[in-house]
Amino acid sequence: MKKLTLSFLILLVLSGCWDQQNFKDLQMIDMIGFDKAEKEEQMKLSLAISSLYEAHQGGGKPAMEVTTAQGSSLADAIENTDFKTPGQLTFNQTRLYIMSKSFASDKPIEKMKVLGQVSTCPLTSNVVMYDGKVSELLARKKLKGKTMANYLTILLESTEVTNYMPKETLLRFIFEKNDPYVDVALPLIQSRGDNIQLNGSALFREGSYSGVDLSPTLTKIAQLMKGVARPGIHLIVEMDGSPYDVLIKKASRKIVVNSKDNKVSEIMLPLKIQAQLLYSQTSKKALTQTKLNNLEKMLTEEINKQALQAIQTLQKANCDYLGFAREIHAYYHKEWSHMNWRKEYPRLPIRPEVKLQILNSGVML
Repeated sequence: MKKLTLSFLILLVLSGCWDQQNFKDLQMIDMIGFDKAEKEEQMKLSLAISSLYEAHQGGGKPAMEVTTAQGSSLADAIENTDFKTPGQLTFNQTRLYIMSKSFASDKPIEKMKVLGQVSTCPLTSNVVMYDGKVSELLARKKLKGKTMANYLTILLESTEVTNYMPKETLLRFIFEKNDPYVDVALPLIQSRGDNIQLNGSALFREGSYSGVDLSPTLTKIAQLMKGVARPGIHLIVEMDGSPYDVLIKKASRKIVVNSKDNKVSEIMLPLKIQAQLLYSQTSKKALTQTKLNNLEKMLTEEINKQALQAIQTLQKANCDYLGFAREIHAYYHKEWSHMNWRKEYPRLPIRPEVKLQILNSGVML
């Protein structure tokens, strides 16, 4: 009897939670946007809060509300936003961090790193850039029947299958500021009329936006040269006014550093690509092996030109996205000790060496 009474009392004590929160009172932040405010030294924070209306068992209609506030810091802006929002803000469902170019050009990591101290803030969610005012983008709330948060998340997820766009999480974005050997690139989102699309990548230098972007095609080439892209990338190569659809099946790269008198004289980037040609026209005759070899050679030359253009764009931005500094520092320490990397990198001779192999035979043109 005593044991039964004691068990009953323990159940009474453990049946409640002193810090419980009602789900209906939480404001789920789905996306966080960052803009530079009109006032100097101020930032503008936009929080996209997702919810369901006409909710029923098994579903409901998704909705999104946007709250904005300004502050001298991110913590200040969050506090000002909290004053305007009924219920308690929670960050544990945040799927995307999106910043404008103006915000990104002025030490964005210094302003965003406080998010790493918020215990409920997901550090593995993506960071992207928008070419415009983020507050205006989120104010649209919906696009093509989806909330803006859902639309952008799906748009980015489609690129993760092949990694043809750079992927940066909040954690890596914050910590790479302290890594002197790596620069980052962020997926660039742009509005085109009523539509929104990915438009290449924005290049960063030492934690701030460089003001230089890579086009979508050159971003794909850069991903191949960085060695992070998986099979499945389509390269549309224009030659003699005709487009060729090249489907990448396998790609591998190396970094070769040549030196003279303990100084880096040249960097070569061999890139081997195995690919298939895809065509919609099937009524014409198949290519002979000789013609296929000639086409392989011409495509190799054209992709090599694009690779060189991507490298030159990265050097113009002084953005070492391909990781040359880390390679030299790790394996050519004497040469590295004589270098002023930021000063010398934009002028270094860097030469890609693309070798394309067409795998399929019987190509129809």
